[in-house]
This record gives sequence, C-alpha cells and structure tokens, in this order.
Amino acid sequence: MLNKIAQLAALPLVALPTAVLAHPGHDHSHWTSEPIHLLTLAAIIGLVSTSVVWYRKRSKSKMVKKTA
Repeated sequence: MLNKIAQLAALPLVALPTAVLAHPGHDHSHWTSEPIHLLTLAAIIGLVSTSVVWYRKRSKSKMVKKTA
C-alpha cells in the first residue's frame, strides 16, 4: 500500500511541466523562503502520515469484522 501512496504522491511531479515547478518570481534568497518551504513540507508530511494512520485503522477494523 505504501508503494501505491508513493506512486500517487509522485504523479503530480511527473504530470506537471518543469516550468511550473520553477516559476519566475520564486525568490529563494528572501528570508521567508526557508520557513515557507518547511511549513509546506510539514503540511505534506502531516497529510501523508494522517492518511497512512487512517488506512491502517480502516484495514485493521475490516480484519476484525471478518474474523468476528
């Protein structure tokens, strides 16, 4: 399942042109650049980890229902 999640997470990177990933006006030398990137990364990690926990709980509850 984690392989499927990784594939879904990589899909937008493959589907979008490289110009979108490095658009003009994206100033990496500004002092707010690093905190903004870290907050974005933290949000993505939070969403992925929440999805994994939700999936595991859901799978576990389905297995308990099958055995009962």
